Amino acid sequence: MNFIDKLHKNVIIIYNFVCIKGNSMKKVNNREIVESFSMVLQFGINMLVPIVMCIALGVWIGDKYDMDWVVIPLFFVGALAGYNSIFRMVQKYLKKKNNTGAKKEQDVKKN
Repeated sequence: MNFIDKLHKNVIIIYNFVCIKGNSMKKVNNREIVESFSMVLQFGINMLVPIVMCIALGVWIGDKYDMDWVVIPLFFVGALAGYNSIFRMVQKYLKKKNNTGAKKEQDVKKN
């Protein structure tokens, strides 16, 4: 299962928790919901912070040295930094999930 499938699963979990089926809400493990929300929040923060910081730096440089065009390349530098941060976060997440899956398989083989 790749990362997109896992993210899709997390979105479905959130959807099932929020949607009302009949008069009762479907019960879902709260830990899965918190992990899903935190991952989405981390994606947003990891992408926005470098972009905003680079844009602010570009505006400051543009005002100080009368070079307003500096904002555009610094925007792309911030976007690349955000992408790099998200990429590393996803790699850690996948590595952690693969390690826990491998441990479960080893436990099953031992029994």
